[in-house]
Amino acid sequence: MNATTELSDPRTDFLSNRLFGLTRRIEDIDPQLSRVLVPWVVRHPRYLPGFLRLARTIGQSRRVRARALAGGVRVPPFLVLSVTSKCNLRCAGCFAGAVGTITGAPAQPGLSLRDWYGIVDEAVRLGVMAFLIAGGEPFLLPGIANLFRDHPDRLFLVFTNGTALQPSDYQILRNCSNTVVVVSLEGDRGLTDMRRGRGVFEKALGSLDRLRDAGVLTGIAVTVGSANIEYWCEPRNIDELIPTADRWRCLSNRSQPGRFPPVVAKAPRC
Repeated sequence: MNATTELSDPRTDFLSNRLFGLTRRIEDIDPQLSRVLVPWVVRHPRYLPGFLRLARTIGQSRRVRARALAGGVRVPPFLVLSVTSKCNLRCAGCFAGAVGTITGAPAQPGLSLRDWYGIVDEAVRLGVMAFLIAGGEPFLLPGIANLFRDHPDRLFLVFTNGTALQPSDYQILRNCSNTVVVVSLEGDRGLTDMRRGRGVFEKALGSLDRLRDAGVLTGIAVTVGSANIEYWCEPRNIDELIPTADRWRCLSNRSQPGRFPPVVAKAPRC
């Protein structure tokens, strides 16, 4: 029996069908998301059951939101949670820092981890599928990684400066197939440390390495301004970071007060 007529392996067919179904479901949310997540699952097959669970949840949560919409309530599929106003950095041009939202010791105590569990649980009942976790610095909320682990049927995208993760966080994240950790950079060492503080670049890359070693899907987030637009318009600089950040890149061009002015209309085209 030659290669063209040989019967396929049922196990391979099953895996292919499940991955195809996963791809279609994720593409319904965001085609770019599927191009990142599905290849990552192939490279880390131990996370396949978790991703299949997420695929089922996408359809379930969509039906819940459809019922709410029929009753006149529009529920978003994504929810942004700023889980703490604490931050261990003082980045130049930080909006939250400029208006006093981000402080080392907030005047008012923030919500507890238990409070955030309640908020996520309520959002799940309403049909929210994914959560974008921000701060402050999210990993300054003790035990935050437990929130991701205890909601395995929801997707969490965590935006961090990469300097506050503890050994216990890596250990928990190792078993979270539903979590993407996105680390903020400005560019190379000089650009990052100029805005974020001396030594932050090395700490952020170290965190990305440890997350990757733990099998966690990672990425980088960049705020593009006139100080770093030239850097990010050079393809070589992006290519060098791909092995570190699993091809997940978040680029924004919002204005930054202070030493990082906004991108101007005549910025070079990438």
